[in-house]
This record gives sequence, structure tokens and C-alpha cells, in this order.
Amino acid sequence: NKDSHKELPILPHDMSRLLEIELPPFEAAVGAGVAAVMTAHVIYTPVDEYPATLSHTIIDGILRQRFNYDGYVMSDDMQMKAIADHYGFDDAIVLAINAGVDLLWICHTPELQERAITAIISAVEEKKIAVGRLERSSRRFDALAQKFVRPAVAGLLDMIGSPEHRAVVEQILARADADQGAQDPTAKFVSQQKT
Repeated sequence: NKDSHKELPILPHDMSRLLEIELPPFEAAVGAGVAAVMTAHVIYTPVDEYPATLSHTIIDGILRQRFNYDGYVMSDDMQMKAIADHYGFDDAIVLAINAGVDLLWICHTPELQERAITAIISAVEEKKIAVGRLERSSRRFDALAQKFVRPAVAGLLDMIGSPEHRAVVEQILARADADQGAQDPTAKFVSQQKT
């Protein structure tokens, strides 16, 4: 009943409950060959003291070892209040990488993106992050890119600006106007930080 955009959800579910209710969809997705998994900023208190995004027990232990998943793991936005209000930014970046996150989403602030890069470099230099850990993420990214990145389809660029393309754009804009009152909670949080 908590939104990690705004606060840190804490759930008391033990491993038996997780294996019965919450984890079967992830296990099935891994079994079906899912290319990437996004972590949640949620603490499962009987499993770990850290939210899943920062939890070696959850990412490396459950996802990678128990479910035998070697695909790409990405975080949810590291600017969400579940992380921003409870963990130092630099510490959270290091914890997430050491937990097994391959890609850290930092969606709203270029300065924080640059700060994360600096934090990673410093952590490697201080031996808080092993180079091999980053090499594994690089290997997973290369595998992901090899599987999904394709050259542009011939003639596809000719479609841009066509009447059909403009009709789709107009539909998107009309729907966006209908939802104009709704704002992404993380974007709202970031705009409040800047004021």
C-alpha cells in the first residue's frame, strides 16, 4: 500500500510466502528467457535489511543463483524517494552494483547521472566494486544488444512525417492531453528538489 516513488515500502513476507505468491511470475519469466528484469525499491524484512535493488541476497541469491538467471538486471529509478530519502546516493549506487544490478536508471537529473559515474569510478579505485563485477555487466549488455539491436529497416525513415505517422502522433497527443493532470511522482519529486 506504499508507492516507492514517495516512500520506502516494507513487506514482512518470509521466503516461503515469496516462493508461493510473489516469485513464481519471475521464475516463469526467467524460464521463458526474459531478457531483462527490473528491481523494486521494496524491503522484504525477513529476507534482507535492504530493498531488492540494493540486496545481494535477492538479486544474486534468489534471481541469479536460485532461478539461474544470467540476463540483464536494471534498477528502478534511483531518484525515487524510497532510495533518495533512506540511503546516501553514492552509497546506494555502490550497493546496487554490488548486489548485481547491471544498469542503474537515473531518469531525471543529468548531474546525478554524472555523479553516479564518478561514484562508480571512485568505488572501483577504492576496491569497493570489483572490476570483474562491471565486466559481467558489460558482457550481459553485449549479449542483450546482440540479441535485440538491428539495423534500421529500409524505408522506415520515409514513414516519419507521413500522414499515417502524423495521425498516430495526434492520437498520442490527444491521450496525453486527457491525462495532463497526472504527473509522474518522480518527476514531481525532482522538480521539488530543484526549487
